[in-house]
Amino acid sequence: FHRHSVAAGGCGLYVFRYNTVLNNIAASGGHAIDTHEARKKGGGNTYGTRAVEVYNNKLINTMYTYGALIKKGQRVGMASLETAGIAIRAGEAVVYNNEVKGYRYAVRLSNWYLGGTPQPYPVLYGPGYLSGKAFGPDHKGTQSSMGDGDVFIWNNKVSPFLEDEWNSFPSFDNEEPDWWKEGRDYHFVPKPGYKAYPYPYPIHKKYIE
Repeated sequence: FHRHSVAAGGCGLYVFRYNTVLNNIAASGGHAIDTHEARKKGGGNTYGTRAVEVYNNKLINTMYTYGALIKKGQRVGMASLETAGIAIRAGEAVVYNNEVKGYRYAVRLSNWYLGGTPQPYPVLYGPGYLSGKAFGPDHKGTQSSMGDGDVFIWNNKVSPFLEDEWNSFPSFDNEEPDWWKEGRDYHFVPKPGYKAYPYPYPIHKKYIE
């Protein structure tokens, strides 16, 4: 019953993995995992979140946003589900192998501060900003280092209703398609050269002697 279980701004970086998160419905926009966008007004969100790794998590809502239990076939349906388990609103990210139930989407790209207003490319500190600034609007982010700063999303599962197995509902939503393009700013493939840190964390020899 949090709004977010983890969020960041101010050039924050975090890794969120192997967690189970339940009922992030404390307030509207309660994505379980969140990155704050740049807001140009001082404070911790001036630059937004810098980078995140989000993988091997289970994000489960058993309730609609107004508190009733989620049941397939109810008239309230999709409109009363929280939007997305994972919201990327700034920075670069790898998001993969997450299981999301009781949300409309597994992953969503959005920007609440600038949303719906025209923006020059690349959107300041947003997904794809570093690659867009370095290589321009016609680059392909999966080519070597051209993906630095992009969002890579793969193998996430979503089901709006708890009774369903994983189904054909889309796992991804791009709230600003004029800003972010597939194959340039975000990609549905693993990030080239990316390797996750071992899990569980290896214990350094000096701590076990």
